[in-house]
Amino acid sequence: GYKMMVKHMPDIPVYFDDTVYKRINKVFSTELAFFNEDESTHLLTICTFILSATGSPQVDTISFMSVDRHWLPFESSDELALLEKLCNEQRHFIKGLRYNLNSDEIIASVLLTDTDDTPTALYLVPAEASLSYHNDLNAIIEQSEFESEVIDTSRTTRE
Repeated sequence: GYKMMVKHMPDIPVYFDDTVYKRINKVFSTELAFFNEDESTHLLTICTFILSATGSPQVDTISFMSVDRHWLPFESSDELALLEKLCNEQRHFIKGLRYNLNSDEIIASVLLTDTDDTPTALYLVPAEASLSYHNDLNAIIEQSEFESEVIDTSRTTRE
């Protein structure tokens, strides 16, 4: 099997089998890449485990989340850069989180709370965004009670 060392539990290794290892590398490849490539990021984990016959924790289910040096969650390098800019400018905002939403569902990256009377929803359009994504985003903005700002990072040909 495999062993994971958790920073805040350095004396207690957590073990997992090949099935969990393959799932981690498939489902959380982006989070692992950020953690391995950028020393300023952190990788948070939450897991359930069972105790083996010897009393060692064995991972049953696991999830990871990338956070920046301010411990703010992010999903892409564009969002990481946005959060760094907002923090450097000492802006006030609420970070949007997906919770149980799919990765292709549109959510505001942040809600700026230091704007005039109404908060401003800030949307980051991903690089791979299609024409239908833009249409869906426009529909969400039209129905929103907040002011909206769109940062379009898409660079590919649209559908």
